[in-house]
Amino acid sequence: SLLVYNDKSFSEGDIAGIQSLGLGGKKDQHTIGKFGLGFNAVYHITDSPCLLTRRRSDENISFCVFDPFRKFLEIQAQDRPGIRLNFTSAELRRFPDQFCSYSFDSLPDLTKGDYSILKLPLMNEDIVMEDMLTELISQVSNYIIFLQNIKRISVLKRDKDGTHTLGKLHITVTQSTQLPQHYLTNYNYKYLDNVDIFIKEIYMGKDISSAASRKRKKLSPENTWLLFTNNGCIQQLEGSCPAVRKHKTMFEREKLTHVYGGVAVEVPVNSSSRVGGSCLYSYLPIGSDTPSEFPILVNAPFILQPERQLIRFKDITETSDDWADIWHSVIIEHVITPLFVSLLLYLKDKSLLENILEHMSSEDYYNWYYSLY
Repeated sequence: SLLVYNDKSFSEGDIAGIQSLGLGGKKDQHTIGKFGLGFNAVYHITDSPCLLTRRRSDENISFCVFDPFRKFLEIQAQDRPGIRLNFTSAELRRFPDQFCSYSFDSLPDLTKGDYSILKLPLMNEDIVMEDMLTELISQVSNYIIFLQNIKRISVLKRDKDGTHTLGKLHITVTQSTQLPQHYLTNYNYKYLDNVDIFIKEIYMGKDISSAASRKRKKLSPENTWLLFTNNGCIQQLEGSCPAVRKHKTMFEREKLTHVYGGVAVEVPVNSSSRVGGSCLYSYLPIGSDTPSEFPILVNAPFILQPERQLIRFKDITETSDDWADIWHSVIIEHVITPLFVSLLLYLKDKSLLENILEHMSSEDYYNWYYSLY
């Protein structure tokens, strides 16, 4: 089995949101996933995922077995395959053996704190989980650039000889500052009044969990990213964007009220750094063949096709204005472009990144800087 541990509990809405196989029904962008498709990926490797989750606030523990193909559970509702049991921490302590397979030495006590554990019994013995997870940990840095809540990822293997670490990823995030207003007002982008600047360093290895360990081993980050991000609502764009004023009712009908954007560039921490990458994100990457057309990474609330590999554009047979095309024009012109311009203006001053570019010459830095144009 594959166990997936997270130190945050599932809400009632989260549990309801993962029960619809093949449907993207997410409305709340701050819960487990925006599109409702991520959890369905588990059915590539398992027929019956299980969830154990605890909420510190009320000490309730929920145990859910999902059986969408009705293969395993004899007693289940006709309209909702699977079963859910609720119990308390005290009851779990009375019967610890029932859930011993959900814990091992590196996980916290199942009777304390907030957590969620997904257990995915493998449907096929030929699935080589160790190879898949080793490959994942080597590539995962590409996926978490714009994710805000992931700080650590550990991949462990448990067998008869004990628990072994296959790989770890640790993310340090420094919020340097908010973008000074003159960067925006000089270019008439006054509505972007809360642009945050982050430096995100990604470390990879097997012993990188603590800052002391990284310093002792003189470890350098695998990647260092500079991010400019903005969060707001559609009302902020009304004063400066005629398209928003004209189509506000349509956007609200499609629940397009949350406006966010982000641009990220990988910083060459020294002259030998290998820097590149151009991709569109909607929190996660959008397909492998969707370049951003910018020399940077771009994150925005794009309208996606159901398979989440392509951005939705107007069909050539349509004659009227398409709400998705209008939305994308607004986002690119009034959110992403000013963020990119602000990033370029900010990077003109090498001293602002002096603490992470101390080994890079000014000549190398400005050669890299002008390559962004």
